[in-house]
Amino acid sequence: MRSLLFVRHEAAENIDAALAAGRTEEERRLTEDGIRMFRKAALQIAVVHDELDLVLHSPLVRARQTAELLVEMFPGASINDCESLSPGMQFVELVKILNQTGKDSIALVGHEPDFSQAISDAICAKGSARIDVKKGSAILVNFGDQFAEATGCLAWSITAAQLNKFAQ
Repeated sequence: MRSLLFVRHEAAENIDAALAAGRTEEERRLTEDGIRMFRKAALQIAVVHDELDLVLHSPLVRARQTAELLVEMFPGASINDCESLSPGMQFVELVKILNQTGKDSIALVGHEPDFSQAISDAICAKGSARIDVKKGSAILVNFGDQFAEATGCLAWSITAAQLNKFAQ
């Protein structure tokens, strides 16, 4: 069995603040609160999902930061930037990359509304499921021998707020 753990980045700095500091939309960083919240959430993700082989993240800074916090909880996992997780991603294109990795348990760190559509595409024909991925949330989708559209099974979905309650 193969699994995809979809993780949405945590809260990022306001776009106006980033621009005032000379950073672009792509360079927006996690807030201190976002870092603190996701550090706790990542610890709980490791409790409910005990193994990750690979963490792929969008090239945007906030996704990379979230991925780095996640991989701290999974020391055996490697971490890589994945251009196909940029805003506007298409699950069908990502599937090719996922199957080429040869890894069974992969985390994807990225953005909305792309993740809602990607999860829908993973579990339903014609992407007809209504899914809303909150900041810092984690959603696990299990597959058979290959990652493919409309073949996944939603295993669990946990919001950042729920993960942080577990941490208390």
